Amino acid sequence: MEEALKREILEETGLYIYDIKLISLKESIYSDTFHEKKHFIFIDYVCKTDSSDVVLNDEAETYKWIDINEIEHYDLGGFTKELLLKLKYKDESKDCVKIFYNY
Repeated sequence: MEEALKREILEETGLYIYDIKLISLKESIYSDTFHEKKHFIFIDYVCKTDSSDVVLNDEAETYKWIDINEIEHYDLGGFTKELLLKLKYKDESKDCVKIFYNY
């Protein structure tokens, strides 16, 4: 999975990533949270990069780096916002956040 993540990030942003950590594995089965009744599996990682110079491919039109302290001001999907808030308030002494549950 990590090799696929590296490849996709490079392809879609031009960024090389490293120090990859799995932080969340979530499942949503036919939840009302989404517009479509589907089975979703969310696999979330945190990673590092040495550059902030993004070069988008044709799959995206724009991007924006945001300060994690401003997360509450953005209209993000429930899973995304919840994950970012947990990261913001996590215990800094831990290597990663463990968030495993079903919806």
